[in-house]
Amino acid sequence: MPVDTAIQNETLSDLDNAQLNETINRLHKILRPFVLRRMKFQVEKQLPCKKEHIVSTRLSRRQRFLYDEFIHRDSTQHELAKGDYLGMLNVLMQLRKVCNHPDLFDERTTSTPLTSNEIE
Repeated sequence: MPVDTAIQNETLSDLDNAQLNETINRLHKILRPFVLRRMKFQVEKQLPCKKEHIVSTRLSRRQRFLYDEFIHRDSTQHELAKGDYLGMLNVLMQLRKVCNHPDLFDERTTSTPLTSNEIE
């Protein structure tokens, strides 16, 4: 039974695996020139080597203030004193968040020079 009739009749289980694999391999050989996809092993060979550049910068005044404030909290000192691995990882993640996303820690009021008259 050909594959297309087996697919239409939903009786793929009737085909034995060897015949099915052979048919799929023939389809791949026919379709490969027309498909614009590459296999994973082809892409890995074409990738250049990774280069890592580490650029050190100082914290801004606001970041330094938040960083020091977080370090001196009682809850942070308690976590560090416990020596618990997960607690220390949590503290490190919070310090990272202080540096990368300081607005999550300290809400600043937004002021604008634009004013509008109240609509009555």
